[in-house]
Amino acid sequence: MLLPEKWVTPFSRGSLSFDEMVAFLKEKKLAPYKWPERLELASDLPLRGDKIDKQAVKEAIVGRAASVEQAG
Repeated sequence: MLLPEKWVTPFSRGSLSFDEMVAFLKEKKLAPYKWPERLELASDLPLRGDKIDKQAVKEAIVGRAASVEQAG
């Protein structure tokens, strides 16, 4: 089972491709069933105080999935 997606905020503000992420996970010997299906790059993640607002991230994922379903 693949995880739905992975949100990443690169430290160097550079780019990261899905293939680069997969190569990194292979290098670290992470089991393939733990790999995400896709990668979302974000300049920053929503915060609540000084912590990541997990509810806002979940809502963004659900909203994005709904828009993909409607387009497909």
